[in-house]
Amino acid sequence: MAAIQAAGAYNYRATGVLGDKRDTMLVNEIHARSKLGEPLRRGRSLPPEGFTYGAKQMGSRNGVAEAFSNWGVNLPGLQQTQKLETERDFMALNKAALASGLVTAPENYSYRATHDIRRLTEDAKREKMRQDNRTKKRLPPSTVYGVATRPSTPIYELIEHKYQDRWIEERCAQQTRNRKQEEQVKAEFKRGNFAVNRTMVLRMHQDPVEPQPLWTMPKFSKNAKPHIESFRTRGNKGASFKNYESDRVPRRGPKYQHGIYEPAQS
Repeated sequence: MAAIQAAGAYNYRATGVLGDKRDTMLVNEIHARSKLGEPLRRGRSLPPEGFTYGAKQMGSRNGVAEAFSNWGVNLPGLQQTQKLETERDFMALNKAALASGLVTAPENYSYRATHDIRRLTEDAKREKMRQDNRTKKRLPPSTVYGVATRPSTPIYELIEHKYQDRWIEERCAQQTRNRKQEEQVKAEFKRGNFAVNRTMVLRMHQDPVEPQPLWTMPKFSKNAKPHIESFRTRGNKGASFKNYESDRVPRRGPKYQHGIYEPAQS
């Protein structure tokens, strides 16, 4: 009967009925299995009676005498320098061997056997960086901790709008300075006291640029000629355009003046 009860205790463990059964499997959550339709029960066994919770404090028996004579103080300046781990620097060895004129493999092996160059490991580099940072962060004894006291708000200046008046005066002074500077530049330009550079030349005179003609197909530009001519001769065409130029003066219109005639104005 006891064997059956013992076997039933392992039914919901990873080992099941078969396999080795140890007492630690009953408390190890990795071996626990949930029952069908029920959540997995978790829990930890309580410590024995008389167990004291919390961190253990290591008291000193000497007391004040030890504090005055030899009290370990955790200050960066009083700590003993930790010996940093090093390793062989093969890149530096190869460079030194090459500088000595050794290029073959046997010569390099012989050079490494008689010479040694060390460098800090990655962990040692990080530790050295932490030590340097602790040394650099040491503050002078006259350092005062805390937040600086903010000066009191000048309430009378706020009531009298002095900040507004000061801002307006600054803006007016800035506008006056800008105006004087512009007048000075204009005066120098009128007197001719300016550097003649490409910008000034382009501003004074710009070369006329003829617009490029519209693109046309070669066959139309050479062979396609008008079949109907509105004017029989070039003289008739010139006289017509001349008449048009003189007739457009009294007509209305925004650009080409093709509208009706305007009445005479006195």
